[in-house]
Amino acid sequence: MPPIVVVAGADFFLTEKYDAMLARQRATARSTCDELLCAQRAEFEQHYTALRHELLARIDNELGPVITALRQELAAALAEVDRLRAAQS
Repeated sequence: MPPIVVVAGADFFLTEKYDAMLARQRATARSTCDELLCAQRAEFEQHYTALRHELLARIDNELGPVITALRQELAAALAEVDRLRAAQS
């Protein structure tokens, strides 16, 4: 079996090379992860906007008549308050 020869600095060179390779892989993974997060965030925002519009449309359709009736009752009550204030003066 041939003897193992250790060359001074060879370990450092391999470690440096490994560290550089690892740094490149991490940068690539981070970049890919950032791209995925941006795409998911955009998809989420689009989905959120669609749900918000749907909810507001439902509120308008289902509660619109109730809101209109309440506004009319409030207007009538305010008119009555104004009439009573005017009668007190």
